[in-house]
Amino acid sequence: MNLLSSLIASLINQGSAFANTGVVPRAMGNRHPSVVPYETLRTADGLLALAVATMRSSVPWCSLLALPDLADDPRFRVNAARVEHRVDL
Repeated sequence: MNLLSSLIASLINQGSAFANTGVVPRAMGNRHPSVVPYETLRTADGLLALAVATMRSSVPWCSLLALPDLADDPRFRVNAARVEHRVDL
C-alpha cells in the first residue's frame, strides 16, 4: 500500500461530501464529518474517544457520562440531527 492511496482513502468522507454537496472540506482534527459524536474530547482525566454511530449506542454513553437526558433530546436522537447540532452536543 502506498502513502498516496492511504491518504486518499482516509479522506473519502470529506471527498464524498464535496462531490455530493459542493461543501468545501475543512480541517476537523479527530472529528468525523458525518458521524457525531465521533471524536476525542478533553476531560479532567485526559482524552476521551467517543464513536457513537447509532441510537442503540448513544443511550449507554449518555448514561455512562451521567447525561441520560441527551438520549431523549430530539436534537441528538438520530445521527442526522446530531450532525446538524454538533456544536450544541
